[in-house]
Amino acid sequence: MAFHNRDRKDFSAGLMFIGIGAFFSIGAQNYAMGSAVRMGPAYFPTMLGWMLVGLGSIIFLRSFFVHGEPLTKSNLRPLILIIGSVVAF
Repeated sequence: MAFHNRDRKDFSAGLMFIGIGAFFSIGAQNYAMGSAVRMGPAYFPTMLGWMLVGLGSIIFLRSFFVHGEPLTKSNLRPLILIIGSVVAF
């Protein structure tokens, strides 16, 4: 299946969710995990991270079966203004 036949928005969003979830799950391994009854500091970010990886996997795999519209050119000016205002604050 060619790349241009995929839903590129779901493909990109799935990869982003998988990356962010894996980053936090792996980063939380430096802390004590605990159990479901006595949760340690790593329990919550690890569980949420792996749930995000699962959700990202579903969205990523769905992108191969759903044909979406092509990505449009993004306008960087509003993004830069928003980020700049937060940094200036």
